[in-house]
Order: sequence, then C-alpha cells, then structure tokens
Amino acid sequence: MTRFQNLAHFAAFAIAEVLTQWTLVYNYLDQLLGDGNIFDFDAHNRLMFDDGFFSRSQRYFWAINTLQEIIKMVRLNIEAWETCEREISKARGLHGRKSKGRRETGRKKGVLRCNESMKQLRDLEVEFTRQREKAIALRDGLFSASAVMESRASTKLGETVKLLTYVSIFYLPLSFCTSIWSTSDTFGYRNLIITALAVSFGTYFTVFNLNIIVSTAKHRYSGIRNRIISGMCRDDRENFKETGEIFQKYEANVNKYDSKPSEWWIPAYLLSYPVRKLGDYVVATKNRVLAIVKPKTQQTDETPDLPA
Repeated sequence: MTRFQNLAHFAAFAIAEVLTQWTLVYNYLDQLLGDGNIFDFDAHNRLMFDDGFFSRSQRYFWAINTLQEIIKMVRLNIEAWETCEREISKARGLHGRKSKGRRETGRKKGVLRCNESMKQLRDLEVEFTRQREKAIALRDGLFSASAVMESRASTKLGETVKLLTYVSIFYLPLSFCTSIWSTSDTFGYRNLIITALAVSFGTYFTVFNLNIIVSTAKHRYSGIRNRIISGMCRDDRENFKETGEIFQKYEANVNKYDSKPSEWWIPAYLLSYPVRKLGDYVVATKNRVLAIVKPKTQQTDETPDLPA
C-alpha cells in the first residue's frame, strides 16, 4: 500500500502547487481589471473612457479570451484529480485487503489534503468565471459610454453645422440679388433693396418654417398617394394591380415585406391613367361608330336592284 500513500502525497503536493500558481494568476487579473476603487469617483469614472491607442479595450478583450482558456484549464485540473482519485480507489479495492496503521492514515491524509485543495480550486474556478463576467461588463460599459460620447459629439457637430447653415442662409438671398444687380446698373438701388427684402423674407420664412412645410406636404402627399394606390389596386392591368397590392402590404407590415416598390410607380401610374382613358375612349367611340355604320351597310347590301 506504500504506492497509494506516495501517490496521494504526490497528488496533494501537485494540486497545492497548481492552486498556488492559479491564485497568482487570479490576483494578477484582479489587479488588471480592478482599476479604481468604487469610492474613488475619478478613478472609477476613468473606466468609461479609452485612450487613443484603445489600450483599455485591448485589455478587456485579452482578459475575456484569456479567462475563457483559464477556466477550461482549471476544469481539466479538477477532472484530472477526479480521475486520479477513482484510480486510487479502484486499485486499492483490487488489492483485496485493507491496510492498517500509519500507511492507511497517511494515505487518507493525502486524499483529504487533495480534496481540500480541490475545493479551493473549484472556488477559484467560480472566481475566474466572475472575473470574465466582470471583464465583459466593463467592455460593454466602455462601449456604451463611448457610444454616448460619440453621439454627443455628433449632436454638437450637427448643431454647429446648423448654425453655420443659418449664417450662410442669411447672406444667400443678399448675394443672389447683388449678383443679379451687378450685371447692370439700370435697375436702380431702390429696386435692389425692395427685391432683396422680398427674397430675404421669403427665404427666411421658408427656412424657419421648413418642418411645418414638410409635414404639411407629407400629409397632403400621403392622402393623394393612398387614393392613387387604391386606384392601382382596382386597375385592369396586372402590373399596376400587383404593384398597388405590394404598396398596401408594405404599409401594413413593413418587417414582412422588405422590398418596397419604387415611389416612381405612383407618378408613372398617374401619368399613364389619362392616356389609357383616352385610348379606351377612342376604342369605345370607334366601336360605336362601327355599330352604327355596319347595320346601314348590311341594309344597303340587302336592298334589291329596281328594274330599269
């Protein structure tokens, strides 16, 4: 039974060494991911920002991938001891007798030390899993904060561009009028002032009420568009009828029908409608004329010739 005792002590020594090394790795990763105390607001808020080299993002990606491999290796260590423990029990059972005395006591102590170390290793596996979840949360928080900052920067840039657009619009009608008056001096400065004021007022009124104008135009266009689409659905031609049905299905369920027909079908149908109506009228008129002329022709043919 000496080999069982030696194997148990060797396994206990190996597992203790493995546990020590994994603990060092855990402490290093905990220090790597634990930037800033939660009570240190400045240090904690720095977790939301990255530098120009994306070092914090690279650190989180490295930690996530590394911890995934570490968890697998720790699991392999645990499974290796479980296999070793089964082999020890199996070999001892095949020996056929129980050992007594100091050897059996030493073997039990070795197995007990191994089980205690394995319990700590299992707890360490759970901590590694929590570290990986923490790294994922930090990465997602960093990306969310970066997205918010970029959105704010884009909004600020949009406001700046909007302000510059207003400034350019202020001078646009004036430059337009002066460019026309610069070609000739026959119009007079009085007419220039009147024209510039009128054009400026019209331009400024349109710009500052653009949202109202656009919404009103959309509302008007929507009503006309719906009536045209309804007419397309009742049309005799298959291509216009199918297009109108697709328009209605797309409006009813946008997610189901991904390909929306082109809006050019609506003016195309609107322009072709009077042409087709004119063609139908011409055909109907022709048929009526033929219906009137044909009986007269038949009556003339059936009239007998009078004798001379």
